[in-house]
Parts: sequence; C-alpha cells; structure tokens
Amino acid sequence: MTQEIVTTFWQTSGITGVAIWESNSQLHIFTKRRLSDWEKQAISQIIRNNLQEYVQNPNHSQFTVMGHYAQMYIEFPFPPLIILTQSEVFKPPHIANLQLAIKQDYQQVIAIFEKLVKSELTQSTKKFNIATSIYGNALKSTQEDATIQELVNALNEMTIFCHKYIGQTMTIKHLEKSRPDDNWLSQFQISKSHQIMFIGNPQQKLTTDQKTLMKQWIKNFLEQLSFVLSNLPDMLEKSALTEKQKSLLLR
Repeated sequence: MTQEIVTTFWQTSGITGVAIWESNSQLHIFTKRRLSDWEKQAISQIIRNNLQEYVQNPNHSQFTVMGHYAQMYIEFPFPPLIILTQSEVFKPPHIANLQLAIKQDYQQVIAIFEKLVKSELTQSTKKFNIATSIYGNALKSTQEDATIQELVNALNEMTIFCHKYIGQTMTIKHLEKSRPDDNWLSQFQISKSHQIMFIGNPQQKLTTDQKTLMKQWIKNFLEQLSFVLSNLPDMLEKSALTEKQKSLLLR
C-alpha cells in the first residue's frame, strides 16, 4: 500500500520534487532532476530558512527555491512535508495519503523515494548522453561569433538569477560598483526597470578585447557577491545560463 501511495504521488504531473523533515533535523530531498552537491546544499538551506520563518509566521507556507515553487505542509503529528512543483497555482493531490504513509513507516517511504529517483535519473542519463553528442557539435559552431545583443541578453539572464537570491537593489549596486573604468563598458546602461541595455549598435560582433573586458567586469562582480552569498558564483556557473552565455561571461 505504501509503495502505491508514494509511486502515485511521485508520478503526478507537475510535481518536481519533495522534501521530508526528519525528527533528528535531517532533511531528505528528492527531485526528478539530478542535483549537484552545491544545489542540494542551496535547496536545503533555503528550505530550512523558510521552515524557521514559518515558526514565526504560520501564514508563511509558500516560497520559491532554485526555480521550483514550494508549498509547506506542516500538520501535527505529521513530519513537515515540502512539495516542489512547476507552477505556483498547482495543488498536488494525495497529500493526506502521503502524510499518513510517512507517519506510519517513515523509513519505508524514504527508501521508496530513493528507488524512484534512482530509476528516473537512470532514464534521464540515457537521454542526456544521446542529446549531448548532437548539442555539442551545434554549440561549437555558434560560439565563434557573438553580437553585443547576445551579450546583453546574457547579462540580463545573470542579473535575473541574482535577483532571486540577493534582491534587485543589491544586484544592481554590486554590478555598478564592480564595472571597470572603460569607455566601451560605460555604454552598458541599467534602466529604471533594472534591465541592461547597450546604447551603441547592439548588432556589432564582439571583439576579443571586448570579451576580455566583459569577463573582467563579471569576475569583479562575482567576487563581490561571494562575500554576500558564498556559493552564488558556483550556482550561476552550474545552472543559470546557457553554455553560450557562460562562454561570453564566465569562461
């Protein structure tokens, strides 16, 4: 019965993961996408912070974490349960059944989730290996020439990602503060809506010197941010940008 309850819940479309809080303060996190160690640590810390906030404010039951929408289900005598979904308005079914299963046999539920995750990731790896060989060749041909507009797009993606963790004001403050003194870089302006724009011709191809200047700016920016959130540079490198955007800003 427990196997059926957990499997039915896990296979529900729209659910991207689940976190279960154990009585000894251990947090078990299961997602349908493979997570690196730093991603697990970041998700764990964000969930723990929101659980602490819930203690102070029981109305605080929803938040976002690493691109997921999270809903906390905290109902005595059940262990705290955090459901990760694709949509903020999505209300996952079978919650009561899952809570009861966790209460009755916590270790069995954990073991079933571990087995389901392992099976799903094995299938994902097979698909990824096929796609990588196709994607790798295509990416190489697109990285040779890049326009300033593509650089602007990459910068905006980077700042949007940073906004989620340190806020718009802090992101823009550090971006401006870290900019090297250079006439070309001064043409990148930040609007009142926190969008980065280029006041020259955005369709021009980037030169080698311009790419070097931009990477120095971003290096300065990330070094400053590392004092605010130590693992943010790693998070940006590993998940927020496309490979081409990373090649323009970070590599």
